[in-house]
Amino acid sequence: VWTTDLEGAKHSSKVFKKPILIWVGINSFRGRPTIITEDRFNEVAQKILCVNLNPMDMTDEQKETYGVEDSNCSKFFYYDIDFKLLGSENSPPSAIISNVYAMLKSMEVKVEDEKTAKVEAVVEEGAKQLWDKAIRLEIDEKYPSLVAILKQIIAKYPTSSYAELSKLKIDKIESDPAIKILIEAQKKEENAYKMLKSVDNLISNNKKDMAIKKLNSIISDFAGTKAAADAKVMLDKLKGQ
Repeated sequence: VWTTDLEGAKHSSKVFKKPILIWVGINSFRGRPTIITEDRFNEVAQKILCVNLNPMDMTDEQKETYGVEDSNCSKFFYYDIDFKLLGSENSPPSAIISNVYAMLKSMEVKVEDEKTAKVEAVVEEGAKQLWDKAIRLEIDEKYPSLVAILKQIIAKYPTSSYAELSKLKIDKIESDPAIKILIEAQKKEENAYKMLKSVDNLISNNKKDMAIKKLNSIISDFAGTKAAADAKVMLDKLKGQ
């Protein structure tokens, strides 16, 4: 698509996913842009703009403004899609290829860096959400669940800053005798309630004898827990029926 309109060129570039080449005041040299619109360039470039200013087609004022001398065959200015100057040269078109390749590769690196930064931001945000959840569990002193979340952060987001923080927090928890005792008590309570929940299913299926047997096990195996106290209440109720 040939155009002298920059916005039109930007639109065409996005639609057709092709490089942009705008050659200013150089109607007689239109054959030259084909050197950087070959397929091998189209595979790499999607957002490059080349402005070629020829001294033969410029006024003295324009030459002074753009730094073009009469001795130049033409002067080439290379831009990205946002019209940010990437570089310029005084070389004739026969020397364009290596220069354009170098600039395209530079743009590729920039794009890859941006992609990497976006991925890292997503990873960091995902880890942060779990970390916030872990902090709430720590405040509530729900240590088994806390440790599980911290391990999840390490496994799922190992490159995040929160992975290292999680490792440090796990080490601190595991080295604190008081917390270790609390964790064991909480795990015991959790296991007791899991068993207690299964008793409800037995009662619902009219398996009273099995329910009584399991309640007795909870009372003996998890003595001192709230679940054991609840099991005693359920057992007395069952025996009274």
